[in-house]
Amino acid sequence: MRTPVSFQSDRPLLARLLLLSWVIIILLGTTLPWHTIHPQPQLQWWRIDWSPFHSGALRPRVIFDVAVNVVLYLPFGYLCRRWVGQRDGAMTFVYVIGMAAALSCCTEFVQIFNPVRFPAMADVVMNVTGALLGAWAVLPEQKGRSAILPFGTNPAIVDS
Repeated sequence: MRTPVSFQSDRPLLARLLLLSWVIIILLGTTLPWHTIHPQPQLQWWRIDWSPFHSGALRPRVIFDVAVNVVLYLPFGYLCRRWVGQRDGAMTFVYVIGMAAALSCCTEFVQIFNPVRFPAMADVVMNVTGALLGAWAVLPEQKGRSAILPFGTNPAIVDS
């Protein structure tokens, strides 16, 4: 008789702790400084940049901001996919995208109250893109090992 296995038992504790740690890093990195938030906060909807990349200008500051947002969420996507698991296939990506979008929207919402931060929808788009790229880096485990292959490498050819 087989013993039932808990749904959480195959999720490594290290991956969960790393994911939690990275979420804390994201929260701190995207909401600090807190001392500038007014004691009686007022929503500043007028400060939100609702249309991502509307200017079309590739200024160095814009490129840097895009790169930081993508790189910040790469580990989140990787660890999130490890935590969710790989047996769900395409639904795993939906979970990762949903969690990244929720976390990113929450941090951008907090920035509405902070006069030194600039909330933007472009940040949400780039954060989700970074998480998706991080999740994509985790290939399904094949033959008891996990492989992260270079871009463009076909896993079927590697395992042959």
